[in-house]
Amino acid sequence: MSKSMSEQNGGPNMSEERQRRLAALRAWHAEWAEKWGVDASPYEGQSLADFDARITPEAEADYQRHADEIMGVTRPEPEPLRIPEGMGPIPIVPVPLEQAPPAAADAPLARTPSEALFYLELQPCPRCGERRTAWSSALSRLDGGTLAERYFGACGNCGEQREYVFRLPERHLPRPAGADVFYGGPEPSQLFDPGQWLGMADPLLEQIRADIAAGDTAAARQHTEVAWVHIDEALKFVPDGADAVPESAFWTEAGRERYRRDPRRFTRRRLLLLQEMLRTDVGAPSWASAPDAPGTPGGIARPPLARTSAEAHLYLDLQPCVCGATRAQWRSQVRGLDGDLAREYEASCPQCGRDRRFVFRLPQEPPAPSREGADFSYGDGPHSELIDPGQWLGESDRLARSVPMLPAGADAAQRERFRFAIGRAAAALSEAARFAPPGASAVPEEACFTEAGRALFRAEPGRFRLDRLAAVRGSYLQLLELAER
Repeated sequence: MSKSMSEQNGGPNMSEERQRRLAALRAWHAEWAEKWGVDASPYEGQSLADFDARITPEAEADYQRHADEIMGVTRPEPEPLRIPEGMGPIPIVPVPLEQAPPAAADAPLARTPSEALFYLELQPCPRCGERRTAWSSALSRLDGGTLAERYFGACGNCGEQREYVFRLPERHLPRPAGADVFYGGPEPSQLFDPGQWLGMADPLLEQIRADIAAGDTAAARQHTEVAWVHIDEALKFVPDGADAVPESAFWTEAGRERYRRDPRRFTRRRLLLLQEMLRTDVGAPSWASAPDAPGTPGGIARPPLARTSAEAHLYLDLQPCVCGATRAQWRSQVRGLDGDLAREYEASCPQCGRDRRFVFRLPQEPPAPSREGADFSYGDGPHSELIDPGQWLGESDRLARSVPMLPAGADAAQRERFRFAIGRAAAALSEAARFAPPGASAVPEEACFTEAGRALFRAEPGRFRLDRLAAVRGSYLQLLELAER
């Protein structure tokens, strides 16, 4: 016979034995919470998942063991889990699965649930490549009794059963006050190598510039915190007393390739400079501000400088809408901004209708007259804050290809189109050359702050030598002289 609803809900018909057990269970919970320092409710502003993450595996096991005794529950000992072959960390870009992390006995360590879930989000299904999986988890033990968390679920696309196992730390470190992103303490990750961490930071650095230009301060702060954390994770691989991440710290093909391409990016100095750049442009996350650095800016820096309207419009052309459209009918107006003059650009995307907005500071003085021919210049003074040298070189190539050589007897309209394109192509090469440090013979790769710019540099680094840039610019200026005859 089924129990009455009243008895199921603990009403007056509940058996005395069950009431006694529940009373003992409540008393044990209070004793356990005091013993392990577990609060009765989540901290203000934190989710239940954050609260659960503060309960160590040892505390959870202690509670469950005595709770089972009180309730008369007998549980079979879980079978020791064995790590599936090839389950070691894999890079974000799919590569062969035979790679394994260094010195990871039994299973790789997941320092926090956030790190484990972040890792899982990036792993494609081995059958169909889909990343979407509804993960469940269970506390388990490895051979030797080591506590571990087993994550399992079915691929959201093909239904393939997936499973990952991670060792648990001896204790969960609390998330820093005010931090939204936290993957672990001072020890290096065993799930991502330093090349992967820096590779995940690079597109965020580019996005932050676009956020600031668009006036989206909230997005800029969010992206800054994530980028800061990823750079900090790469820094954790620099051994004490060393100046750089050692090559042996890279165990994924993606990470090793990024290191081989430019090992200088993994010096302690360069990584700290990246963080300092974020501190200057946006302001370090509040929890990451160094105690010996008073006056660290807490807000978004001024919008980037657009030295001329031509530079601003070129930047807008290089920023596609989220739908992929690259053109729009921009409207602009000048307004005051914290004592500076700024120009605000607004448009509705012609393809998806999304409202778009960018804000640029205006220069204190108008640009000097052009020396590039065709009476044209993108600006003077220091290098561009909007467009990197790789993008300038790519734009120069596009402009030069957009017009044919002038035929004999070319009419006025043909000459005007030729002067327009070649004059701007020459000016774009001058802009690329501005990024070379004083006394240098070439523009360095680190001057490229967009993925498109870095890709062009890696493909053809010799084109960024100053003598090469000057030679090509000189040929364009000669063509402009011929167009005037």
